[in-house]
Amino acid sequence: MLNRFFIPWFIGASLFIAAGKLCFAAPPDVGAALDKFTDYRPPLTTTVYDKDGRVLAYFFRQNRFPIVMDQLPSYLKQAFIATEDSAFYIHDGVDPKAVFRSFSNNVRTGTRQQGGSTITQQLVKTMVLSSDKTYFRKIEEAVLACQLEKRLSKEQILSIYLNEIYMGAGAYGVEAAARTYFNKPAHALSLAEAALLAGLPKAPSRLNPHQAPDKAKERQRYVLDRMLADHFITTQQHRQAWEEHLIYMRMPDPTWKTGSYYLAEVQRWLRTHLSREHLNPQGIFLSQYGKDALYEGGLHIYTAFDPVFHQAARDALAQGLTQLAPDRDRNRPRLQGALFSMDLHSGEVKALIGGDDYHYTQFNRATQARRQSGSLFKPIVFSTALAHGYTAASPVMDAPFSIYLSATDEIWAPQNVSGEFTGPTLLCTALARSINVVAARVALQVGIPKVIAQARQMGITSYLPQVPSISLGAGETTLMEMVRAYSAFPRGGAIIQPRMVLSVYDRDGQRILHNRVQTKQAMSPQTAYIMTDMLKQCVERGTGRRARIKGLPVAGKTGTSNGIRDAWFVGFTPNLLTGVFMGFDDGSPMGEQGFGGRAAAPVWAAYHGAVADRYKSKEFEIPENIVFGTVSHEGTFMGPGWRENGITLAFEKGTEPKYVPPSHAWPPGLYPDLSD
Repeated sequence: MLNRFFIPWFIGASLFIAAGKLCFAAPPDVGAALDKFTDYRPPLTTTVYDKDGRVLAYFFRQNRFPIVMDQLPSYLKQAFIATEDSAFYIHDGVDPKAVFRSFSNNVRTGTRQQGGSTITQQLVKTMVLSSDKTYFRKIEEAVLACQLEKRLSKEQILSIYLNEIYMGAGAYGVEAAARTYFNKPAHALSLAEAALLAGLPKAPSRLNPHQAPDKAKERQRYVLDRMLADHFITTQQHRQAWEEHLIYMRMPDPTWKTGSYYLAEVQRWLRTHLSREHLNPQGIFLSQYGKDALYEGGLHIYTAFDPVFHQAARDALAQGLTQLAPDRDRNRPRLQGALFSMDLHSGEVKALIGGDDYHYTQFNRATQARRQSGSLFKPIVFSTALAHGYTAASPVMDAPFSIYLSATDEIWAPQNVSGEFTGPTLLCTALARSINVVAARVALQVGIPKVIAQARQMGITSYLPQVPSISLGAGETTLMEMVRAYSAFPRGGAIIQPRMVLSVYDRDGQRILHNRVQTKQAMSPQTAYIMTDMLKQCVERGTGRRARIKGLPVAGKTGTSNGIRDAWFVGFTPNLLTGVFMGFDDGSPMGEQGFGGRAAAPVWAAYHGAVADRYKSKEFEIPENIVFGTVSHEGTFMGPGWRENGITLAFEKGTEPKYVPPSHAWPPGLYPDLSD
């Protein structure tokens, strides 16, 4: 019986004596194993902030936040030392007394529990070794622990330990644990709270205070006893901490609770840009971070997300969906909507809603859904025309016509929604009333390739077929693309790239990415302003009337696809540009209420009305070489007495129509009044 217990004890003790000798003559491969400690870069939690620096989300695979040792209270470090390794500051990686004490207990109980590991040994086991419970693995652990003590100071080893250990409930390290169990940073922990955390590494799941508060409290009192025995605390501190009532509360995690569609788009953008093979302005090679950096890099990501604009957008969209489909929660498929809004000066995306409920579906209808834009495409057609000799007062025949399409051996004949035709019609009137035949005729006259080229200049990247029906929005585009394209009109002809991510800093506070404002000239400032003026007519007197906001200059365009399947409105004030989409995911018709002016424009108006006070009121800027004139409905300048029956339009200087005396003008009643 004696041999049964003595032999394992003797063997184990002998092996550890041998291990002690190896500490001074380590095998060659030890150096490579210890590099993990000398260049310690653990996976850290990435933090995402809104425009005001408030935490918007956390991204991680291991929830871990870095600690700064000199900011931690001394009793927090002492609690772990007293519990896990009271001889930490004395031994050289292995504590011989603890080893022999452990083997004695193993011999006495007839088990192989292998206690007695120092903090340094625990680190080695966690980071570079397997969890096999064998004497040979224990020797390897001891050798590496001794060598590690030669490379790093005690403070460095303790710092890595407090960052690395698993503390239960998905928390790695004491900082994440403090946030998880006490809703505070580690530097703000009391002695009683610190003692509770120090007791968790032995059995993180079993001692989780959220689930087993009595067991956690019992373990905490053991830690306090050990601290008192090692003279880390006084009897009074021990008694006060023993009696302190602990309140367990997890720090709120806002991730996926506010701005979920916005966050998802931030993720997509960063996964692409953090792995690009190029140098950023600071000379840092971004590809070294890679896609894993988003979840492991401890990055600090600053976004343009604005909670005020987000809530206004969410409320407006929810109200619009409820009015169109009161029973949408019981319909399958259910009516969906999207809203994309950005600042016209900075390109900062103020709000992005990709659907009515992110938890119902993560598909982002603002950035991922490609749908027929319908009449929303017409301003691209008309801006092309303005660049090729047309003016806002150019008369175009609104009458039936058809053309033969050789590619498909078909006859194409565009139709107006009303089924009626008005004869010669001003370009501005055709846009305001969204007359299909005029848009199609203009596109054919200037050339479909030129229209598509203009769309590309305005940032449309989706596939656009070179067919006449492209003039009526037959091509499928995203809401974000159309918003970007429309930014050319109020911005003097220069489109601006939407920006959600503004800057990214690494775990060391070094800026690694700065998403600068990016613009590109897509048309002349004069063409852009004339289009803006025409789009104001759409809102004041045309199909976009429901987007009017009292006291605020508004320009925009409605869009409705064939079969009333997609409803759009993209509009802008001098400071803010917003697009709204409404429709079923499967393309089901929405019925008579599904026109862009009825379904999307009211949502736009509700949102813009709610955030109007966030900007100072001003008018659209007028570029040089723009003149104004009042024209009759057939496009001639009018004298004093005719002004009330005419239309005041913007022209590039030198292109305005010539004055015609009233006796030679057609009577105003011949054409429909735009004020209807």
